[in-house]
Amino acid sequence: MKAIEIIHDEHLSMAAVYQAMDRLLDGVASKKIAPDFQLLANMLDYIIREPEQLHHPKEEKSLFPRLLNRDGDCRELLERLGRQHHESYNQSRDLCAAFIRYLSQGEAGFGFFEKAARSYTYFGMKHIELEERELLPALRTRLTEADWRDIDAEFSTSLCGKSGEFSSLFTRVVSMLPAPLGVGGAI
Repeated sequence: MKAIEIIHDEHLSMAAVYQAMDRLLDGVASKKIAPDFQLLANMLDYIIREPEQLHHPKEEKSLFPRLLNRDGDCRELLERLGRQHHESYNQSRDLCAAFIRYLSQGEAGFGFFEKAARSYTYFGMKHIELEERELLPALRTRLTEADWRDIDAEFSTSLCGKSGEFSSLFTRVVSMLPAPLGVGGAI
C-alpha cells in the first residue's frame, strides 16, 4: 500500500502550500508584506500543475477503477471526486487569469486575485478532506493485496518522473516562503 502513503504525502504537501498561500494573502491584504510575484508564480505553478498532471491522473487511472470494480457502492463517491477534479481544473484556469490580471493591474487587481485564490485553496482543502475521510479508508479496506501490488507498480513507473519534478518545485516554494511558513527570510 505504498500508493496510499504517496497520495497522503501529496495531500500534505498541497495542503501546506494552500495554507501558506492563504497566509501570504492575509499579509498582502493587510499590507504587512509586499507581494512577491515570483513566489506567487511558483506557488501557483505547484498547486495547479501538481494535482492536474500528477495527483488526479494517478487516482483516476489506478485507484478509482479498481475500487469501483471491488465495490459498486463507491460509485457515487468516485463520481463526486471526478466532478471535483474537473471543477479543480476549471478553477485553476480562473486562478491563472486572476493572477495575470493582478500582474498587469498591480494593487488594483489584488482583490480579484485574492478571491480566486481563496476559492481555489478552500475548494482544494475540502477535496483533500473528502479523500482522506472517505476515499483512502475505502481503498484500504476494499482492495486486495494483488490490487496493491499492481497499483504500487503503476505508481512507481507511470508518473515517477513527474513526481521528482513536483518534489523539486515544492522544495523551491518552501525555500522561497518567508519564515515561519517556509525557510526563507522572516516576514
